[in-house]
Amino acid sequence: MQTRPFRYSNQSGSVLVISLILGVLLGTTLASYLYWVRTQNLLVAESQAWNSALAIAEAGIEEGMAQININSGTANALAFGSSIATNSWGAGPVYSRTNALGYRVTVSNDMPPTIYSSGTTTVPLVGKAITRTVMVKTATNSLFNVAIAALTSVDNKGNDIIVDAYDSSDTVHFTNGVYNSTYAFAGGDVALVAGIIGIGNSDIHGRLFTGPSATYSLGPQGLVGDMPWIWATQNGIQSTDWVFNDFNKEFADVRVPDTRGWLPPAVNPNSSNTYNLATGSYIINGDLILQNNNELYVAGVATLYVTGNINAKNGSKITIGPGGILILYAGAATGSAVSVVFNMVNNTAPNNANNLQIFGLPTMTSFTLTGNDTFMGTLYAPEANFALKGGGSGILDYQGAVVVSSITMNGQFKLHYDKNLSRVGAPKGYTLAYWREISPAQ
Repeated sequence: MQTRPFRYSNQSGSVLVISLILGVLLGTTLASYLYWVRTQNLLVAESQAWNSALAIAEAGIEEGMAQININSGTANALAFGSSIATNSWGAGPVYSRTNALGYRVTVSNDMPPTIYSSGTTTVPLVGKAITRTVMVKTATNSLFNVAIAALTSVDNKGNDIIVDAYDSSDTVHFTNGVYNSTYAFAGGDVALVAGIIGIGNSDIHGRLFTGPSATYSLGPQGLVGDMPWIWATQNGIQSTDWVFNDFNKEFADVRVPDTRGWLPPAVNPNSSNTYNLATGSYIINGDLILQNNNELYVAGVATLYVTGNINAKNGSKITIGPGGILILYAGAATGSAVSVVFNMVNNTAPNNANNLQIFGLPTMTSFTLTGNDTFMGTLYAPEANFALKGGGSGILDYQGAVVVSSITMNGQFKLHYDKNLSRVGAPKGYTLAYWREISPAQ
């Protein structure tokens, strides 16, 4: 019997080699694919973490904004208890926090404050930390964005009442920050929450803002519109662009100041300067009466809280000296109604409306300004009825802004709104002005 030799050994080896090569190629391809998938997943996870870090940083911005608006009452004049002149954000950040969510927020000590927020998250799989930092600059949401803001009524009586505007920060056109008619402009806006704006025969060089339930009435010689050299007609309402019916703003009550450590001001009855206020905080529990020839002179940065009535009688005066600031609180949170009567008020240039700040607490229901001298200041008294009687012999009269329950203007008063108050006036809070991303090193 003859045997047949095996002739396919070489072919079998070739199959094995080919199989190995194919296995290596398939394994390499699979490994490459798996690596590519992992890389893609890692890139997606890193991108998600990158976006998440910014969202976390923005969460820190929201907390920072909440903090400065909660604490705006302790860092500014409307702080309802503190003075913008004597308090700031302190020597360091007013607020700094590291949150478990992954953000760290810091508020600067300037005004308006700047917020820095760093959001940190971790990339899955590799545990890599990603941090993104956002800087937000804030702007003051001023209490005084219009010349006159009232809750219940505005009543202008007389034929020589004028409301217009100037800008005390523009010292090129307004020397020492004081109004002049040459460069005055139509920014004397009047706002009313509910009721009637009785324009009468007055000249409102500005816009009207009324709430949905408010309206206005116009006399035969009254007008609302631009300045004469821009709007020559000067008759009635210039156009619909000058009247808006969507005014909506809340005016919070003034809180009782924190008077711990405050002292009564020294009284010198034998001097014309009956009260001479230097830099400091003072309280009068009861009434403040200025008799004929009496003077309240402010030589420094002073805060004065009077819990009762204030009556500056005929012949008396209140003087804000050069560089002086008076922040005056009047009334109480509850109790009997009190009134404030001012006669002659001198605010020495180069002072501006921020140098005299009057805040009426809920029991202050009446504020009367008489006399012929210039009043340069701000009044925030949302429960008070404000009466301007007589009017000045010149063109200056009232420079500043007013927030009251109601206002009545008699005679020939001229009210000049300081536009700069919308930037530097007592803040109601802060809003976001702009933001940009910065590196953590910045």
